Amino acid sequence: MFTDPVADDAALSRAPSSELAGTARDALRLSRQAEARSLLAAHRLGQSVYDEMLMSLSPERQMMVRNPADKAAIGEISLQLGISRKKAGTWFNLGDALQHLSKIRMAYLAGDFSTHRMSVMVYAARSAPEAPHVGDARGSEPTGGAEDVDPANADVTSDGPEENGAEENGAEENGPEETGAEETGAEEDAATPEPDFEDIALDLASRPSTDKVLRDELEEAVISLDPEAAAEARDGFADAWENVSITDDSSGHANIDACVPAEDAVFLRDRIGALIAVRVCRRDPRTIGRRRVLALAELLGVPGKKLTCACGLDDCPMRGPAAEANEPAAEVDVPADEVAGARAQSLSGTEPAPEASPGQAVPAPWTLVVDPAGVEVPRLRGFGAIDPSLAATLSPRASLITLPPHLTRHGSGLIVIGDRGPAPPVDPTGHGGFEHPPPGALTHTPSERLRREILLSDLICRYPFCGMPSHECELDHIVKFDHADPRAGGWTVAFNLAPLCPPDHHRKHLGRWRPTMNTDRTITWRNATTGQEITTYPR
Repeated sequence: MFTDPVADDAALSRAPSSELAGTARDALRLSRQAEARSLLAAHRLGQSVYDEMLMSLSPERQMMVRNPADKAAIGEISLQLGISRKKAGTWFNLGDALQHLSKIRMAYLAGDFSTHRMSVMVYAARSAPEAPHVGDARGSEPTGGAEDVDPANADVTSDGPEENGAEENGAEENGPEETGAEETGAEEDAATPEPDFEDIALDLASRPSTDKVLRDELEEAVISLDPEAAAEARDGFADAWENVSITDDSSGHANIDACVPAEDAVFLRDRIGALIAVRVCRRDPRTIGRRRVLALAELLGVPGKKLTCACGLDDCPMRGPAAEANEPAAEVDVPADEVAGARAQSLSGTEPAPEASPGQAVPAPWTLVVDPAGVEVPRLRGFGAIDPSLAATLSPRASLITLPPHLTRHGSGLIVIGDRGPAPPVDPTGHGGFEHPPPGALTHTPSERLRREILLSDLICRYPFCGMPSHECELDHIVKFDHADPRAGGWTVAFNLAPLCPPDHHRKHLGRWRPTMNTDRTITWRNATTGQEITTYPR
């Protein structure tokens, strides 16, 4: 297969549309299998060079030349494979880590996951408790591929992150056999091996999620397993990677690259978005990137920099007395909770932050989702899972959303893996299992309470391979609401509503992929033409 480019090109041109998806999936799996073998072979090549340099030296001398040995190994991989030293360093370090993660390694070799998705699992496993061998792996950096070494060493820095989806994979079936004897239940539970972090990572990675969502889910799992260690890891990461660098580019421009705490990034992103919201109308011809750059410059106080609408129209809504009335008193300090937060409030149903009285500081625009019982990992809206220590630090100045008890999970809060069959559909009529419509079911717009509950249960857009946060999505009726006869159509109840981002909301209404809500709030998306099914999960 794929040995003659001319013949392959002709075959693909003649292939019927019904076969293209299957052909593409098979080719993608083959390419992943090939890259997995390339990466692991490259690691073996580099390891042989590394060992050769150390073999003839005394233990004392070996400690002195480990860094040069690393560089020699990476250099040899780069030369032999014709790739950059940056990529060679990434492959060498990932290959080293995979030697201690046999389950992930086998799935990677099988072509189940892309190299980047595998790296997300590896970096998370490195931070997980009770994984001493993984921690010994040569540098791995958990946010997207940079290696855990001196940032100044260009030989062992990795490529930046990229979004790659996972293949459709089933969960592992590891459930214990049932004997029906109560007295032996405890013994069987004790004999059944507990799933380790690799099992958790593989189960989450098999879902139709983006790599960014997978990283957040694995981070949540790591924090749930050991919150104190996660807080220590955060401090260690700050020491190693927090930095701001400004480098020259061409055509009168420069690049600003920064690694900052999550709360700082959320704060700044909201400020930039808020300033654009009150200064620029939808007819402004500039790209969103140029608007953001100018907004950042104004917020930093760069002389002569001010964001104004460039539409040039006399009827621009951002001009005139009405716009001036909405202009914040202090141009640099734009309260995001007064501008961008208004839209988020309408989507999420959260209570607005109290208005600041004269002389009182405007509250910081952080929103935390917390579980009073301490079962669920805290979440910083706009970022994701954070450790409880950081949540406690931010909470005095944050808007808090309390997670209802019925939305919390049991035990450690980790996803349950193993003997798990598909849940049955709730109700094909879209009535959510109700015989009679409950209050609000026959009204198209859900109540604020219902909206809040769904957005806390479903953290992201429920369309496959989308990572848009649910508070930035629209709530869609799985079975269409009938405005002419509300009783006949889908009702406005929890088991007939799901968050979809605007583009995916439109795709859903095209009818190519049709959703079915199941009793565990998973949604099965079925291709109307091929019958292919993809299941998405609420959290």
